Amino acid sequence: MNSSHQKTIRNLLSGCVAVATVILAGCGEDLIQFPAGDLPPTGNIGKSFGILRNTEEAGKTDILILREDVPATGSFYFELTRPVETDINRTVIVDESLVQAYNEANGTKFEAFPADGTVLSGDGQLTVTKGETRSAPSMFSLTFRPELPDTTLLALRVNEAAEGYNSLYFLVIKETKETPSKIIPKPGFPGQETKLMLCINTLNMTPRVAIYFQLEKNRRLYGMYEYVNILAATVKNDNGRPSLFFGNDIRHVLTNAKKYIEPLQLYGRKVCLTVQGGGEGIGFCNLDDNGIADLVYSLKYTVDKYGLDGINLWDENSKYDKEGARPVDPESYPKLIKALREAMPGKLIVLTDVGDPTASFDTPQGGIEVGRYIDYAFHAYNSECVINPWAAGSLRKPIAGLDPSKYGACYYNIPQSDTQWVNEQTEKVTAMRKAGGPTGLAVVMYDSSTRIDQDNDGFKYNSPIIIQGYFQGQNLGPDIDTGFNINERVPGWNFMTPGNISKDW
Repeated sequence: MNSSHQKTIRNLLSGCVAVATVILAGCGEDLIQFPAGDLPPTGNIGKSFGILRNTEEAGKTDILILREDVPATGSFYFELTRPVETDINRTVIVDESLVQAYNEANGTKFEAFPADGTVLSGDGQLTVTKGETRSAPSMFSLTFRPELPDTTLLALRVNEAAEGYNSLYFLVIKETKETPSKIIPKPGFPGQETKLMLCINTLNMTPRVAIYFQLEKNRRLYGMYEYVNILAATVKNDNGRPSLFFGNDIRHVLTNAKKYIEPLQLYGRKVCLTVQGGGEGIGFCNLDDNGIADLVYSLKYTVDKYGLDGINLWDENSKYDKEGARPVDPESYPKLIKALREAMPGKLIVLTDVGDPTASFDTPQGGIEVGRYIDYAFHAYNSECVINPWAAGSLRKPIAGLDPSKYGACYYNIPQSDTQWVNEQTEKVTAMRKAGGPTGLAVVMYDSSTRIDQDNDGFKYNSPIIIQGYFQGQNLGPDIDTGFNINERVPGWNFMTPGNISKDW
């Protein structure tokens, strides 16, 4: 199979542990792969090539959750490379034999979802009308059967002979109340504009909590957070030179990266290490060139060694006023960021915009516009929640060179049970979106297993400000369920014994 016609689904298994009857050929790069449905290179003038596409995300294999109480549904359409001169009709069928061929080609052991358990709207009939290149979407539904394996593969194809890649696959996950699905989809549903970032304090929480938070749209699950910052390494003073220090908790997480970091990455998350001040009078703002070189080396070494996706620089508690500390140099921090970018060109650099360390970043320092060297920035003021640096009178100023879409103007430190406060902040977020403010990133700080809101449906993750406010106005419709029921989604969870949520070391 041509690799250019494949997509890798990297969000299926945590640490390559099989879920029920799912068996992989191996771990690492031997993940499940599907034909993506790319159109073949032709070079043939006058020929029209056809392809069956997934309506939700054209050309990608989808994950369907099949529950006892409601059928799983999906949709597809047929597309041609050029407009047709007359109406053409195609019929889509379920072809169980494709699954066996797929298993042989990819070393997997999926069972086929049965054809008699699949209902195709209009018996699978599709029409491309004259002058058009694609048919109208057609729906299908899958019937729950208790005897089915927990994971099956639905294979659809165009029945009539047609050139091109005309097969489409859906991974079907059976979910019951007794055995909830452990497969968490990738973050971000079609049409989602706002990126969500989660900060996890390893003093209290396992980073794995990030994979459990979900959104639901049209009865389909999507991961909530795309970026995860794990707190925190600190900068200590080693005879006047910066030294990267790891406390017991963050050291445990890093040295057990296969358990705590790789699963997040397999589920599509980007994981960054947060680095903060160590209270010893040395930090990002008072380094000389040698100190910058030392720290950049340590950060890059850590990222490479533990397979991290980048660094979150959060300069707090450096205690620059401590006796004997080097004086603050306004060019130190920008030079560090620039050097770090040059040392890690393919990695993320996320900046926490709080306090004096970043206050002067609205103008170039030493000729360096910080915004040109970072991927994202966010404010971290617990009491304010919503801060728009581009608004008049704002607590923060815009970071020079940074696009507003890369700034986390909403920072939410859970919990906040004051309903009036929550409503006020939601209104601020909504107003900022309507005014064209920076709504490309929202950040949650989650550092305690008790920070779960209790209601009649169980203990739900409370993020009404971020989800409702930031998503409002994106024309996504009213069918987004932002509540996340931990009792249903995380096996072994209850309020008194947090289980998978709190740290397990």
